[in-house]
Amino acid sequence: MPFAAHLGVFPLPVAGESRDAPPSVADIARVAVAALLDPARHAGKSYRPTGPKLLSVLEMTAVIGQIVGHKVRHLRTSLRIFYKAATGQGLEPILLSGLSHYFLDHWLRTA
Repeated sequence: MPFAAHLGVFPLPVAGESRDAPPSVADIARVAVAALLDPARHAGKSYRPTGPKLLSVLEMTAVIGQIVGHKVRHLRTSLRIFYKAATGQGLEPILLSGLSHYFLDHWLRTA
């Protein structure tokens, strides 16, 4: 998001029209609350929260543009450059390792 807010670009190593349902903070919170309210039911399970709507990368950039108040465009980057920029912004390696699964899933769906 910092790149979109300050530079007007949304760098992601994806392209094409595949769609994903990015979760909102509220979606993630609902999953966390459900697990905390009934821990025995969720013990040992893993969840991937998703949002309510499937969006393409171009639709995501339009939403981000509305939020930050100016036009944002998708900038396709290599995975190496994406990770370098994300690390520079302070993202933890564990989060980045999870993103690699997202990108692999995207590439398999668009191949």
